[in-house]
Amino acid sequence: MTDHYGGLALIGPHSRQLLARIAHTEIPDSASRSWRNSNGHRLYPGDRRAASVSGELGYEIYVPTLHISALLDAVLVASIGLGARHIGMYALNSCG
Repeated sequence: MTDHYGGLALIGPHSRQLLARIAHTEIPDSASRSWRNSNGHRLYPGDRRAASVSGELGYEIYVPTLHISALLDAVLVASIGLGARHIGMYALNSCG
């Protein structure tokens, strides 16, 4: 990360469903595909990729810092009913 970009990791068994809710589209199995919303536009000007930092299914989303607050707000709203929790790097590192 840099001062210009920030990122969020969506991890766990509902991460694909959460990402699909944010993007308003199905999320393909392929991590190399560029995901777009239902209007054909990228949701945020950033990079998304499949990742497994915890051993669970997961995705990382990197966006310019200008958009990180809006991205977090979208994640929080979209996560309602999925049992999502905030975790920090110390908690994540303790999984391994």
